[in-house]
Amino acid sequence: MATEHGLPPLVPGTLLLLTAELDPDPGIVAFLEGLLSPEERDRVARLRLPHIRRRTLATRGWIRWVLGLATASDPHRLIFRTRPRGKPFLQGGPAFNLAHTGDHLVLALATEGEVGVDAEEPRSLPDLEALARRVFTSTERDELGALPPGPERTGAFLRGWTRKEALLKAMGVGLALSPRHFSVDLIGSEGQLLRWIDPDVNHTPDLDPGRELGPAAGGAEEGRRISGSRPWFLMDALVAAPPGGAAAVAWDQQPRQVDVIRLPSDPSALHGFGREGGPNGGGMVE
Repeated sequence: MATEHGLPPLVPGTLLLLTAELDPDPGIVAFLEGLLSPEERDRVARLRLPHIRRRTLATRGWIRWVLGLATASDPHRLIFRTRPRGKPFLQGGPAFNLAHTGDHLVLALATEGEVGVDAEEPRSLPDLEALARRVFTSTERDELGALPPGPERTGAFLRGWTRKEALLKAMGVGLALSPRHFSVDLIGSEGQLLRWIDPDVNHTPDLDPGRELGPAAGGAEEGRRISGSRPWFLMDALVAAPPGGAAAVAWDQQPRQVDVIRLPSDPSALHGFGREGGPNGGGMVE
């Protein structure tokens, strides 16, 4: 259950998931805009569509505010870098990643390592089968096809996709790596949802999006243990998802605790939020 009481301490072994709306109260918009750097304000001002300007402004403002709180730093002075494939990071940490879908934002924070998060709003998918062929292994497609057409199958697709995207974002490779290089649980919601990963993934310096798995992959190969130089833990994050949607988070270690925090929707709560310890909004991950 999410809370709106404050930002808990960010400690080793804990994963923070923070949610916010990207159509906030005008008072919050003004506050967040004041946190942006001149370069960020210029970039936002150049965006042509009003709803894209608003969402971009709110996203960048929330990132600066949350990371400022987490590091006890002036949000204006935070300097962001990008990795070779575009994943942003804050020099000196903490690790973070973000996802937005419509007007819903999810931020994931950890003291260390690599983290990735993804979220999707509920929506119809008339081209679901074609999409599944592009992103799912043969076993995943069989499992998807066994579900009744309609909301149940669409929900399973969105869960599978957010889980794959979260892992790709944690790896920092995006779609430079085919999502068919690993297999996820489309149905379950507890524990480790990563079932199988191509053992070459963690050793391939120049990933090829068109490289196919061997003939056995997606079939019997999916039964073997997850391998590779880095252990990835993939978990459901429905509690941080938009209503009726899906969300997932991946980390290169298994979290001992997950706290889910709702960022303030009322301007009057902004000041107090930063000073509260806040109860744990999530719970222990078994």
